[in-house]
Order: sequence, then C-alpha cells, then structure tokens
Amino acid sequence: MSSEKNTGTTKQKRHKSVLILDGFSRQVLPMQRSFYKSGYHVAIAAPHRFCAGFFSRYVHKKIIWPSLYKNEEETLSELIRYLENNKTDIVLGLSDKTAGLISKHQEKINQQSCIATPPYERLARALDKIKTMQFCMMNNIPCPITINGGVKEIEGLESKIQFPIINKPNRGWVL
Repeated sequence: MSSEKNTGTTKQKRHKSVLILDGFSRQVLPMQRSFYKSGYHVAIAAPHRFCAGFFSRYVHKKIIWPSLYKNEEETLSELIRYLENNKTDIVLGLSDKTAGLISKHQEKINQQSCIATPPYERLARALDKIKTMQFCMMNNIPCPITINGGVKEIEGLESKIQFPIINKPNRGWVL
C-alpha cells in the first residue's frame, strides 16, 4: 500500500509507515511481517537492542528508547519527538501498558499520527477482567462464572464451584 505524493513535475512514491512500540513482545513478529508485506515502512521501538523485532528481516528502522516500565513521561516525550520528525501513519502498542500510554495521550499523538487504540476509559474497562465478566453476565453473553474476591468471599461456595478452576489477577498490567 503506497500513496503517490506529487512534488511538482515528478511523482514520488511514499510508503505508508507504522511504528510498533513493543519490539520485545512475542506479538511483534507476525505484526511487523504483515505490515511489511502490505507495503508499509516498518519502524520498531524497544528499550534495548536485544529484542525479537530487531532481528527480523521485516523491519526498516530500529529505534532504542526509554523503557515505558521505568519512565512513562520520558517514553511519551520520545514518542512525540519521533512523530514530529518522522512521518508515521499508524502507531501501534502491542502490550496493555503501551496501549494504555498511547490511549491516555491520544490527543497529543493523533496530532502527528493515527493510533490503533480505543479511548482510555474504554481500554481500562476492557482490560479489567472483573468488569468485562460482569458486563458479559449482565448482557447474557456466555462467559465463565466469575467470583470477585479472595478466600473470605469464596468460603461456603465450595459445593457450588466446579473444577477445574482458574485463578487470575484482575489485570495483566496496571494502567
């Protein structure tokens, strides 16, 4: 997918570009391959050079920048700076934490690019497993029976619980 940019008398092709923020995640390889094969210029960002996305043949640009897990403001500043200096059509976060960052600051980021993340309030609600299960149960959407709480909340329910059971935290990452 490329668009043509008219620069006076000659036409110059400009490939669409994507910035994928989680170069270290296991999801990065199929994502970058798909964008690359669709004709996108693929840029991968990660906090270190030892990440899967950097070793793929489907990357045009490798960017090392601050870890979001250590300093959110520094990562956001670096992201905005990158977008101001590099034409980027899509910014994509593959982890809950990165999606949360771009969702929280979508107004700033959308001035430079397009994000593939819902508004922060919707994202936070969707990432909260208890709220998601409660929504499903209230709307008769099939889902596992969900009990919110600890040992005190489930005492006396032993006869009603069917095995196997899954014990999961409410969130994968804190937003």
